[in-house]
Amino acid sequence: MTGAELFQGVNEYMRRLVVLFAFAILVLAVLCTPAAVGAATVTTIKVSDAREFLEALGSNRVIEMEPGKYNLSECGEHALGLYGIENLTIHGLGEDRGAEILSDSAFSFVLRFDNCSDIVIQGLKAGHTSGVDCGGGVFYFRDSSRITITDVGMYGCGTEGLLLADVSDMKVTASRIYECTTGFMTVIRGKNIAFEKCVFSDNQESWVSVFETGNVSFANCEFTDNRGGGIFNVHDTTVSVSNSTFSGNFMDMPIASSPNVEFTDCVISDDDVMTDSRFVRICEKGSLQQVIDAIKGGANVNARDKNEWTALLMAVNDNSAEVMEALIRAGADINASNDGWTPLIRAAALNKSLEVTNMLIQAGADINAKNIYGKTALDYALENKNEKIAELLNHPDASRHPSSEGNNAEAGMTIKDFTLP
Repeated sequence: MTGAELFQGVNEYMRRLVVLFAFAILVLAVLCTPAAVGAATVTTIKVSDAREFLEALGSNRVIEMEPGKYNLSECGEHALGLYGIENLTIHGLGEDRGAEILSDSAFSFVLRFDNCSDIVIQGLKAGHTSGVDCGGGVFYFRDSSRITITDVGMYGCGTEGLLLADVSDMKVTASRIYECTTGFMTVIRGKNIAFEKCVFSDNQESWVSVFETGNVSFANCEFTDNRGGGIFNVHDTTVSVSNSTFSGNFMDMPIASSPNVEFTDCVISDDDVMTDSRFVRICEKGSLQQVIDAIKGGANVNARDKNEWTALLMAVNDNSAEVMEALIRAGADINASNDGWTPLIRAAALNKSLEVTNMLIQAGADINAKNIYGKTALDYALENKNEKIAELLNHPDASRHPSSEGNNAEAGMTIKDFTLP
């Protein structure tokens, strides 16, 4: 064989080798495409009791639940947690959410999902058995993504319907959260959380609490017959609410003035009702203008909340001197107390400013009053080593306007005036 023939043979061999290698790469690429990798067999399992349901849980499953009660606690599962589950559908069969997942455990969620993805829950309801003094909610999702909840009832006595921590791309549709004891839900450090055509009703201490979560929205939802401090508690983000209705709710704070919430085309009929508890909460956390508007609207300036704290006491606790003065000028009882805590004693205990103490004394505060612990305002001023307030309390006549002026005393007031009806 000549050199030329040998060279030609080597070239042909190398050409065929390259073609074969290219074909192998092509086959491997096809096998490794997302469609091929994700084409794992999905198993459909029909269950009719709690034991079968627990045994069916896993990735790449469709669990079809016959109508009936599934008490997980009866199978020894008091805190069921699912970890690393992918592509799981839990589907309640029949009408009216006939499949019901239950737990007797007082301090755990009914179902908890950690590091899960592509989870679908539909056509069922879940909650704790009646009579349980709950410290846990219904569904807890953590470090999870692509969650879909459709036509699901989440109820108390669970503390809340949903707890979402580091969850992304979740949509809840045509579902209801009801009769929970501490709120609707808590959302922490997530993104893209959407509720559509959902109902939130008959919950106590009602809050949608959202922290550091982007793109949270409620569309075409109903909020009805809830009780508590407020509907929304939003921090470090903005929540959008559109085409939704609010009716029959009794909130301490006006719904429409919820911070960090954008309302679009919503019907809010509840804010027309000014309850005593709502007014007390406004005096605790609201602005001066909100307090003045409420007073002009006929709010009871001597209102007490369910814990017997007065509007003035709560203003002393957490609000400005201007709000305190608004209440005093409107006729709030300067010496109304809760367990002996008068506004003056409270101000001294909290080490409030000399300006506040001076204002309360001018308005007729009893400097000798004692609280449930037998302490006076002066006792607290001395404990706080506040010499200026202690001196003022020791010589109140140097500040006090004649007591006959009572709550309408104005001489010596250093805070700006405003007009009341």
